[in-house]
Amino acid sequence: MVFLSKSSLSTYLVCPKLYKFLYIDKLPLGTKSPAAQRGLDLHQFAYDFYDHVTVTGSIFYIDPTWLKEQLIIATEDAKPFMENFLEMEKQRWKLCVEHDSKHPEKYFYPVLREQKIQNLGLEITGIVDRVDLNFDKKTYTVIDYKTEKFDQRPWKLTEHRREMAFYKLLLETSGLLDGKITHFCIYYPRSNNVWCEQFTWRTINALEKKMQEVREGILAERFPCNISLFCRWCDANTMCPMEV
Repeated sequence: MVFLSKSSLSTYLVCPKLYKFLYIDKLPLGTKSPAAQRGLDLHQFAYDFYDHVTVTGSIFYIDPTWLKEQLIIATEDAKPFMENFLEMEKQRWKLCVEHDSKHPEKYFYPVLREQKIQNLGLEITGIVDRVDLNFDKKTYTVIDYKTEKFDQRPWKLTEHRREMAFYKLLLETSGLLDGKITHFCIYYPRSNNVWCEQFTWRTINALEKKMQEVREGILAERFPCNISLFCRWCDANTMCPMEV
């Protein structure tokens, strides 16, 4: 049995040796970086936000006490990301009101938040940041928060499409939704950029092919080092058998 998550799949594709260090040897590599902590802080803020915002008709109200507390305890590194998230959600609320002035809240509030899903049959697992109902009232969009820089280089787009296709597969086999995931959105709170796209069969087929290749490599115990520019930031570079 080879269980895959979005992260473990991506790790093997980047470097099979790093996959072995993390998921087989389970080595405690490095410490939590400021960037990782910022990501955790933003995800928690985004999760809690919907419990402290009230939307009625055209009214958008955030609990001022909660918001003040959050901005006080936030690190200086995370605070701009939180403020950008708030601005983005205010703008999204306006779009919901324009589409349905009577019941815009059903599009504004996520259907799922930080949902952990495990599929024993497909041997996949993951935590989905958010799922929203589309304006057609019967399909959904899966949303991922990324605190990294907005990057539209072809290799990065391919990586992100594969990640989002993984979430689509996970969600549509979970029984949690009564419709299809037709689109994905990636939100970058660093710059308030949003990248949205409709899923294509090519993306789904590419994911299934990669998953099969990775599982075959793991079962065959193929864990070579992939030397790349990313090695200099790898937590395992001090124990890597290859020169970096």
